[in-house]
Amino acid sequence: MKFPNNLREIRKKTNTKAKDLSDLLGITFQHYYSLERGEKQLYATQIRKLSKFLNVTVGELLGEETGTEYFINNCKREPLDFETLLIYHELTYRDFLLDENDKDNIRLALEIIYQRAIKSNRPHYSMREKETTGI
Repeated sequence: MKFPNNLREIRKKTNTKAKDLSDLLGITFQHYYSLERGEKQLYATQIRKLSKFLNVTVGELLGEETGTEYFINNCKREPLDFETLLIYHELTYRDFLLDENDKDNIRLALEIIYQRAIKSNRPHYSMREKETTGI
């Protein structure tokens, strides 16, 4: 569990108060301390927010674990917007790097799914009740 220890060490080294970090993350003071004890998890966006605020890389915050390993094993899952993924990330499928043409084909397939969702009156994510416990 490198993240909780790194978080505590970096916070102390930068003379940052736990209360300031809990406010930044929008969580209670007690919840924040449970993060430092490794009892709670964060969203990936919250980890990025912490790294920017503390002026360290996500890698420094997470330790030797790669960001991907940590996020897969420890982060709460949050909805992922495919368009953002297609624009800002290199993607692979079965070890082959996808090019822009491949990404355009994925967009076409997603558009078909989107149109079907609209026709079936499926609720938008923003309309769903969001989980409010255990950030």
